[in-house]
Amino acid sequence: MLRIFVSSTFNDMHVERDCLEDVQQDLNAQFLEAGEKIEFIDLRWGICTEELDEEARNKEVLEGCFSAIEKSDYLLVFLGNRYGSLKSYNEVLGYLGKKKTDILFKESSVGKSITELEVTYAQLVKGFDSNNTIVCIRDELEVEEKAQKFISNFASNKAYEKSILRYTN
Repeated sequence: MLRIFVSSTFNDMHVERDCLEDVQQDLNAQFLEAGEKIEFIDLRWGICTEELDEEARNKEVLEGCFSAIEKSDYLLVFLGNRYGSLKSYNEVLGYLGKKKTDILFKESSVGKSITELEVTYAQLVKGFDSNNTIVCIRDELEVEEKAQKFISNFASNKAYEKSILRYTN
């Protein structure tokens, strides 16, 4: 089984992540002939933190991310306009220990996003490189153009159209 860890900010990459379900089915149909299977590891649904306090939530998120990367063969990164929520040196230190945390922060204790920490961890700790890392960058202009086209196809009411435009911007 080939495991592909999916890294992105959670709040703005739902469409891209949702498309992976179809991609996984298509790829598995092709890979089945070779006796191989692909699994996308998407932690949107895999980490439950609702009942936890902030410290326990941070630990659970970091633990889930880093342990999933350890079990992965590939890294798929979606980048857009958001940087994501920040984790401090001390928050990461509490889970990874000094040696790995120092590698991730490279002498800087400035907070880093979980997405940046995931990518850095995969590269510097796990040893991923361009052979097993794929980075997809969203073209925000293209997204806006598609949203405008979608709205013009379905919105007949100008007030409704304006409210949708505010929501998508």
